[in-house]
Amino acid sequence: PPEGSLSRLEERVREADGLLIFDCVQTGCGRFGKGKWWGFEGHGAVPDMVTVGKPLGGGVAVSALAVRASTLDAFEATGVVYFN
Repeated sequence: PPEGSLSRLEERVREADGLLIFDCVQTGCGRFGKGKWWGFEGHGAVPDMVTVGKPLGGGVAVSALAVRASTLDAFEATGVVYFN
């Protein structure tokens, strides 16, 4: 992405009291290159949730949702404790 675009996106999401979710199925687990684990690293944004999939299973269909502890706490406070 263009330099600064993800950090500007994060600012707008935070202003709107939203959740910043990045889909790293293609770019996660080091597949982005440049010595980074996630595709968004080095772009100045920290998401609340990250989806990851393909490289986790080594050919087996596996996926995951990584979530910040503060985000989980906020969901738990509303009674939502299960993601599917």
